[in-house]
Amino acid sequence: MFDAHLDTPAKINLFLAIRGRCDDGYHEIDTLFVPLSLSDRVRVTEGGEGIVLVVEPAILPTDSRNLVWEAARRCLEGVGFEGGVSIELTKRIPIAAGLGGGSSDAAATIRLFCRRFPECSKKARGIAASLGADVPYFLDPRPAWFGGRGDRCVRPVGLASPIELLLVRPRGLQFDTAEIYRRVAPLPVPPRSRMAALIAAMERGDLAGICANLHNDLTWATEGIYPERRAIETALRRHGALGTGMSGSGPMIFGIFPDPASANRAAVALPRSWERLRTTVLPV
Repeated sequence: MFDAHLDTPAKINLFLAIRGRCDDGYHEIDTLFVPLSLSDRVRVTEGGEGIVLVVEPAILPTDSRNLVWEAARRCLEGVGFEGGVSIELTKRIPIAAGLGGGSSDAAATIRLFCRRFPECSKKARGIAASLGADVPYFLDPRPAWFGGRGDRCVRPVGLASPIELLLVRPRGLQFDTAEIYRRVAPLPVPPRSRMAALIAAMERGDLAGICANLHNDLTWATEGIYPERRAIETALRRHGALGTGMSGSGPMIFGIFPDPASANRAAVALPRSWERLRTTVLPV
């Protein structure tokens, strides 16, 4: 009987530039994803009837409204399997925070079904893309430059050394990704040389160079609805962060620190009204 699990990493975007709007309503972007040590866990066990999803803690739906359930359904339909499966999803990644937790969980589900049904591998990318723009990234989560709607890998990116992070947001604050993108206004497009400089800094382990080239166009889409953002970034820098930014559509803010000790000190010093999570970008 098949019984396997995967840890599903969160991500941050070190760079996110909006290049334009597509005919289907999505936006054309350039983004640089990096996976984090912070992760959920997905476990798939064959047996029973239908698709039974259990989420711990019980903070998410367990039916077709959950990307894990929907990924399982599409995989099983794709291979013509009529048996049952049980799926356990253990959540550690904050939801609706710009960290890609739901997409990562869905991609891990697809990867697990590809283990059980090798023929599913031919359909994996199509299923992933049908579930969400960034789900394809998590089929092979490593530092990478992605284009298109955020679903097309331009190139993998090397990372010479770990990046120590502190993640911060006001407790309970969540953003809807689609709503943030609807708020996007035309902006000057940053040159791709900024992305090239960021990649070069990552590949030589240059934290100062990485921090000098952080960029996220969606930051400006949160103006007027996220008054705490500037205060969080200011506090992170005051407590030793070399650079700060918002991940994806937010609201999670990350601070890049020179070492684990300084990140840990900042986590203790920041207000308790803010959620604080320590994590690391690890070389793959």
